[in-house]
Amino acid sequence: MASGTAAPRRINNDPKRGTVFVTAIEEKVQWRPNETYMRYPAPNWEVNGYRTLTWGQYGNSINKVAHWLDEKLGKMTENEPVAYLGPNDLRYAVLWPAVVKTGRKLLLPDGRNTDEGLNALLEATKCSIWISAEDDAKGQPAALPSSMKQIALPSVEWCLDAAEHKHYPYEKTWDEAKWDEVLIIHSSGTTGMPKPIYHTNGLHTCHREHELSKIHWPRGTMYDAWIGKSVLSSCPPQWLGGMHHYVDLPVYNDNVCIVPPADCTLFTPEVFKKLIQFNIVDGIVCPPHTIVQLYAEPETRQMLKELQYIVYLGAALDQKVGDDLIEHTKVVSLIGSTETGKQVDLMPLNKKLWHTHDYVPENGSEMVRIEGTGPATDGSEDLHELVLHRPADGEANLWQPAFWNPQFRHLAKVETKELYAPIRDLDGRTRWILSARKDDLTKLEWLAKFHAKDIENVIKQHPGVSSVFVGGEGRPSPYVIVEPKSRDMDGEEADALLDEVYQSLSKGDDSHVEIRIPKETIFITKPGKPLKRSFKQTMMRKEIEMDYSAEIEAAYAQLAKVEV
Repeated sequence: MASGTAAPRRINNDPKRGTVFVTAIEEKVQWRPNETYMRYPAPNWEVNGYRTLTWGQYGNSINKVAHWLDEKLGKMTENEPVAYLGPNDLRYAVLWPAVVKTGRKLLLPDGRNTDEGLNALLEATKCSIWISAEDDAKGQPAALPSSMKQIALPSVEWCLDAAEHKHYPYEKTWDEAKWDEVLIIHSSGTTGMPKPIYHTNGLHTCHREHELSKIHWPRGTMYDAWIGKSVLSSCPPQWLGGMHHYVDLPVYNDNVCIVPPADCTLFTPEVFKKLIQFNIVDGIVCPPHTIVQLYAEPETRQMLKELQYIVYLGAALDQKVGDDLIEHTKVVSLIGSTETGKQVDLMPLNKKLWHTHDYVPENGSEMVRIEGTGPATDGSEDLHELVLHRPADGEANLWQPAFWNPQFRHLAKVETKELYAPIRDLDGRTRWILSARKDDLTKLEWLAKFHAKDIENVIKQHPGVSSVFVGGEGRPSPYVIVEPKSRDMDGEEADALLDEVYQSLSKGDDSHVEIRIPKETIFITKPGKPLKRSFKQTMMRKEIEMDYSAEIEAAYAQLAKVEV
């Protein structure tokens, strides 16, 4: 069959055998060389627009960079790690499979580590090779050990100038390669040193989970929203959501990847409008913060409603925003973690339950009640923890990415620490609302427990509140830090906002009725000191507590005076 002719459909119903991503790329290159793999920004993109990268061009670029790695580093016989940190561009997508082809694995520092944290990560992973981008103005981190071998990856244009480049073979079979470690992501390190998390070929091959849709037809799964469509994502390539967008989704789900400009990864409404102008965007995959920003402006709000799908990940999406968008398009909550991979949802019958979950049984999921986590004294409102069980035969399969993590390889179950509350769908089937994490429970000095997010969600409904942080571990009562939408409030306006927030806590739902929040421990953020967020736009709770330690102590000192 001639190259470029549609490949015969390979039917593989064996959930224990797959195609590793490097081999899957080569199959795309062979059978679909002229089809679009990626849309990427041209130099001076606001004037020159976007360019198309085909599967054939992508494969040639991978081969070129793989040969370049051997020229710079020599042939590799062991699975040694190499680290790369560069601009948010397509070189991540080219370098990762090239690294794996040469028998190595790629470590992705996210660029926000302290010097101490970066060195601890390099030591923990035994990484002695650092790759930078030759055109990255930031250069290499100053704290790199002197023993570290350093090389610079040439420009995007150099990587793509690879027409019919000599092929670099990858000859491992599924059985030989399935447990190979191919990618190292790391934890944020906000509560200590960053922890490396190793990903195997098997874990990434689990992106064929979309095949579960045919098993659960006609209800379908969340994958039905985006399979085969173009996707624009604001997830940077240094974290797992970004690499899914750059590589896994196009390879296993037939998506066309649209890459934002390197300096506009978390795109603003103005940038979003230009991206829509230059590309056919079927849908987006973003943290909720990006979606809320786009929704806030009437023009981009309408653009959101015209998309075929909106996928959010990393945190909860504002309920009112989601309730409006679901009337116009598909809104999908993507749940997963760096350690356990994605969980696959069955779709709800009631579209108002867009924010809820019903995981397919193939995930091996069980909801286990955690006593004392709900407000009802009889336990009827307790939350449930998601626990993943290995199948009875003990073997890893392609419906359960968690058990391809070497950390969990020999475990019978994985306790995710994710806590859910039950809710009923139209047919009486139980769905689940992700409510908190098991380790997010805050315990006051008198042993009462509460979920900070429950209180935060009440306060965030106020139209004048941009964000809010609730803490109080080991304290007599919680404290509340309110970040207002207005940055230039005078004292009288600030006092009025605090009064309204205080009143809202008295009139809210009864989930925190046992927990009294004194007015003295509610205060507003300082100018120039916003609540810190991670790249995923989730609040960095430990760092916020450190930033506002003086204000927190002052609030409790004032409370002590009042209560004397």
